[in-house]
Formats: sequence, structure tokens, C-alpha cells
Amino acid sequence: MSELLNVSEMTVRRDLKELEKEGIVRRTHGGAVFVQTPNPEPPFDEKRGAHLDLKERIAEYAANHFVRDDSVIFLEGGTTVTGMAGFLGQYRDLLIVTNGLYTASALKKIVSN
Repeated sequence: MSELLNVSEMTVRRDLKELEKEGIVRRTHGGAVFVQTPNPEPPFDEKRGAHLDLKERIAEYAANHFVRDDSVIFLEGGTTVTGMAGFLGQYRDLLIVTNGLYTASALKKIVSN
């Protein structure tokens, strides 16, 4: 590692010791391995239930202030943005692009109505 990184062996040892202390790696004989960490991102359904009132107010505000008839908009897959779908039925001729399955599902509901 020291040759690859062009640093001294002592620097590698110190850095690996610090990374191990932070829980990022586990030192092994001759090197280190990454420690498996749990995904810090909670599941969508769990996030959807948090701060519902605030998310709804943000979604409504965004839909009412940033969207117009004949707009082309991109809605990503976050929970607050997905909530915007319920406020978009009032607009005509929108082209909506999304990378979120939950967002697409929410948009399908307003198109069906």
C-alpha cells in the first residue's frame, strides 16, 4: 500500500489505525478490509410516514409555484417529490419524467382520474 500510495509504511499504519477506529475498515495481517455498514437510508415506506404534514405542504407549494400548464418537469423518486403527484391533476398538457417507481405509481393515479 505504501508503494501504491507513495507514502511511508508508518503513514499507512497510522491511517489504517484511524480508519479502524472510525469503523470504516478492519485491519488484517498485511492490509485491511472494509467493514460492512448497514444502509443509512431507511426504506421508502418508512420515510414516507415521517413528517407527513410538512412534506405535503412542501409538495403542494412546489406544485402550485413551480409548475404551469404545458410544462416539462422531472420528478425524482423522493418521498416529498412523490407527494407532488397529488397536486398536479389541475394542470393541462404536462410532460412528466421520473426515475422513481413510487412517483410513477402516484402519477398513474392522477392520470387515471
